[in-house]
Amino acid sequence: MQKAFIPTVIWVMSGLFYSGFTSQAQTSSLPVVTLEELVLPGMPGLQSFAYGIHDDYWVLLGGRTDGLHDHRPPFSFPEAGENSYIYVVSPGTGEIWEAAIEGLPDDLREQLGATNMEFCQVDTQLYLVGGYGYSNAAGDHVTFPHLTRIHLPGLVDAVINGLPVTPHMAQITDERFAVTGGHLGYLDGTFVLAMGQRFDGRYNPHNGPSFVQQYTNALHYFTLSADITPEVTSFVSITDTAILHRRDYNMLPQIAADGSHFFTGFSGVFRYDADLPWLDAVHFGADWVEHDTAFTQLLNQYHSASVAMYRSTPYTMQTVFFGGIGQYYYEGGTLYMDELVPFTSNISCMQTTADGTEEFYLDTDMPALLGASAEFIPAGDAPFDEQGVLLMDELPATTTLIGYVVGGIESDSRNIFMLTGSSWASPRIFKVYMQANGPLSIPDAGDGASGLLIQPNPAGNTVQLTWEGNTTGEVECSLLDVAGNLLDTWTFRGSYTAQLPDNISPGIKVLRCSNGVEERIRLLAVH
Repeated sequence: MQKAFIPTVIWVMSGLFYSGFTSQAQTSSLPVVTLEELVLPGMPGLQSFAYGIHDDYWVLLGGRTDGLHDHRPPFSFPEAGENSYIYVVSPGTGEIWEAAIEGLPDDLREQLGATNMEFCQVDTQLYLVGGYGYSNAAGDHVTFPHLTRIHLPGLVDAVINGLPVTPHMAQITDERFAVTGGHLGYLDGTFVLAMGQRFDGRYNPHNGPSFVQQYTNALHYFTLSADITPEVTSFVSITDTAILHRRDYNMLPQIAADGSHFFTGFSGVFRYDADLPWLDAVHFGADWVEHDTAFTQLLNQYHSASVAMYRSTPYTMQTVFFGGIGQYYYEGGTLYMDELVPFTSNISCMQTTADGTEEFYLDTDMPALLGASAEFIPAGDAPFDEQGVLLMDELPATTTLIGYVVGGIESDSRNIFMLTGSSWASPRIFKVYMQANGPLSIPDAGDGASGLLIQPNPAGNTVQLTWEGNTTGEVECSLLDVAGNLLDTWTFRGSYTAQLPDNISPGIKVLRCSNGVEERIRLLAVH
C-alpha cells in the first residue's frame, strides 16, 4: 500500500515570492488577466483535443470525453471515452454543429478519435500527427502512424450543412509520425514534431508489461509537398536523450530580443531519476536546440491552456499558464510541494527580459481545478502574429478579449491519482481579458529593489551571492532544502563566494537572505 503524502510547505513571506518564483505585487509589468465564463448550451466536454480556427468558427476534434485516465488496465482509455464527433462552434452566436466520424475509413476515423495528437494550423490547413487510441487492426491501443491535413473552410461548410467531410481531408501513413504527447510547430516553412513518445498497448503502470513505451528524445524537422495528398519531401532529426526526454509539456512560440521566432518546451515529464516533472526548459529554432539550465518553473508543468505574449520596448516575453497539473502549487499565501503532482487552479507567468527569466504567480486562480489538457483559443480580433504570439504593443488602451480557455479536465480533488476523487472532461469555456497597462516598468537595479544575485545558477561546488542595492550592514543568508531543513548559513557584506556543503544533493534549494531590514528569497538549482 502506498503511504499517504502530505504536501510540504516551502516558504511564505507576506505573500511575496522572489526570483525563480515571484508574486505579481513585485512589479506592475506583469499581465493583468481576468476571466469571464461563457456558457454555451450543448457544448461537449472534451480534453486532450485538437482545434483549428476558420473565420469566427472553432473546429474541435479528437481527444476524450472522460476525465483523467484510470490506472487499472481494464478501465484505462476505454473506447467509449473517445471523441466520436467533429464539432464546429461559433462562440459569438453560441451555435454548435457536429458530424459523426463513424463510417469514415478506419485509418481516418481512428486518428480523428485519438487523444493527445500533435497539431498546428498553417493558413487554412490544420495538420494532425499521431495520437493514441484503439486500433481495430491491432486489436489494441496504439500510437497512430498518420499525418492528416484538413482544409478548414471546406470542413466547416461540410459540418454546418451536413455534407461529407472526407473530401476536405488527406491522410498519409509513415511510422515516423507515430508520436503522442508531443507538439507540432511550423517555423520558416518547416514543421517540427517536438519530443513526445510512442505508446502501444493498454496503460498499466503497476501490474505487468501490457504496453511498450518509447520516448522520441528528438526534434523531427520535416517538409511536405503541396500535392492534394501531401508527401514528405525532407525529414531531419535532432536527438538528445538527456534534454529532449519529455512529453505532456507546454510548447509555445517565443520572440527573441532581435525579433526572431523560436519555440520553448516548458517543463514536462518524466525525469530519469524520479516520476516527477522537469523544472527546466528547452528552446529550439529551425535548426538548433538549447537547454536552459538557469530556467526554473515550479507551477503548471503538464500541458495546460497557455498563451505567449511579446512587448518590444523594453524587451519582454511573457507566457501565461492557466491551471493544470504541477509538482508545486500556491494556496493561501503559501507555496506547497506535493510529489503526487496534483491538479492546480493557479495561473502563473514565465517572464523573460534582458535580465533573465522569472516565474510569477498572478494572484488569481481558475474558478476550480481546471486547465489540464485544455486549450487556449485566440480571439479573432486580438493582435496575434502568424506564429500565435500576442503582440502587446498593439493592444488597445482598454481591457481586451484576447482568447478563451476551452475544455480540459476538471477535478473535484487535487489528488485523484489513487482513486480518491473524480474528474471529467469539462464543457466550460472562459473568456480571457487582458488589461492594457501601458509601457512596462523595469525596476532600477540601483534602488535596492532588485534583489539577490546568484551566479552561477545552477551551481556546482560554489555560488557567488551579491546583495543588490544599498546596504552597509551584514547580510545573513540561510540555505534550505525544499522541505525547509537548514543546510548551511553564511554572513557577508556586498558580495560573497559561498562553499556549498560537501554532502548536498542535486535539486532545487532555497536561499533566504536578510540585511535586517528586508528579506530576499531565491531558488538555487544544484547539479
